[in-house]
Amino acid sequence: MFVLVLLILIGFAKVLDSKKINNTNELLVLVVISAALGLVIISSTHLAILLLALEGFSLVLYILTTFDRVQGGITAAVKYFSFGTLGSILLF
Repeated sequence: MFVLVLLILIGFAKVLDSKKINNTNELLVLVVISAALGLVIISSTHLAILLLALEGFSLVLYILTTFDRVQGGITAAVKYFSFGTLGSILLF
């Protein structure tokens, strides 16, 4: 599993280098964190751990949504954050 994730990240890094994106290291760290939290979500057996992993995963997605810094991405991140917060409040 670890080897597969490593190969995917290497391929992702090559694609980012070809597109000349400046913050490739930060983007790769965010992708690794989201992949790790996704694995925690899949393997969690306790409800509290599942909820915390979902919150962490959503926070990483908010950041990834605004990564290109286009106006539509920032607006989408604010809307996504608002609805995610409302959903978390209802869930808790």
